Amino acid sequence: MQEADQLLKESNYQQALEKYQLATTLDPDGEIVPRALYQMGLIAELNLKKNDLAELYYEELLKRGTASPERLEALRRVANLYVEENKELKKASQYYKELIDQKPEVKERDFLLFKKAQGEILQSAFAEARSDLDSLIKQYPESTFVRSAKLVHAETYFLDGNSKQAEPALLEIAKEYPDTEQAVEADFLRGQCLESEQKWKEALKLYESLRKKYPNPQVLQERITALRKRISKSK
Repeated sequence: MQEADQLLKESNYQQALEKYQLATTLDPDGEIVPRALYQMGLIAELNLKKNDLAELYYEELLKRGTASPERLEALRRVANLYVEENKELKKASQYYKELIDQKPEVKERDFLLFKKAQGEILQSAFAEARSDLDSLIKQYPESTFVRSAKLVHAETYFLDGNSKQAEPALLEIAKEYPDTEQAVEADFLRGQCLESEQKWKEALKLYESLRKKYPNPQVLQERITALRKRISKSK
């Protein structure tokens, strides 16, 4: 392990990985194994950019079920990878729940709730996502994730086909947090809600107000152009 640690310090990542692998092979039930597996996961993920390999190492560590700082970090990292890659989402949610339920409290519980909700949205589990976002907003009112949590909470209604409930929630966000990226995104989403309700002139006016504000002007222009054509045909 010492040799592997030294190779890691010297940025010899592939050689360090091989030495950590050797250490786990020579003593598969040893106390060093959790740390070795975690280091192998980090090397694969951060240095070699091989996320599939990293996930295998993290999962092997989690199978051992022994409480350790490395296990907690492996839970966090593999859950994040699964959500970012849109795979193993149910497992990711379970891992986030395990982290959130840890005592003593793990740090960044607000972040974990937000990521858990993101995974649930990808599974179209909108009610579960809203529940986690509500918990974040109520339990951590000073969190930097609150604004985004409120935006995503409102967006879930739109994603769930309920634009009439999403639209006023998005309007409230735009009023509560003016001149923020969340307000701009809320207005853009609100425009889509208005479109789905066939309030085309209102939607067009809202999109027009977002010129020089919306971060993707090409997408905004495409919606404006399409909406103008729709309005013209309806006359």
